[in-house]
Amino acid sequence: MPTSTPSAGPAQPMPDAFPSSGPGPQEERLHRYLWQLLFFVSIATLFEGYDAVITGMALPYLGRDFAVGPKGLGFATSVISIGTIVAFVPVRLADRYGRRPLLPLSVTGYSIFTILTALSTAP
Repeated sequence: MPTSTPSAGPAQPMPDAFPSSGPGPQEERLHRYLWQLLFFVSIATLFEGYDAVITGMALPYLGRDFAVGPKGLGFATSVISIGTIVAFVPVRLADRYGRRPLLPLSVTGYSIFTILTALSTAP
């Protein structure tokens, strides 16, 4: 014997999550902010990846040119990696003053020091 579940009546239309009148000023600001955030995070990621790739590619040549063995190159790489530990300082500042003012500052500082490494003439 087939059974059927009782219907609660006709289906109600779902409210439109995205009204057709277009985004309001608040949504437009959020949209612009998200694109700016994506830009800054992309630049930061680009430089982070750039440094990792360049370090791996340049390490054998640096060792040869400066007569440094694998042990010395490993030490240099570990000193570079200490930056991860030092990064906790800006993280704490971001907690105190907000991430928004600190992100452009940190990207700018990182970019400047990355460019300065290209101008280095001594080990």
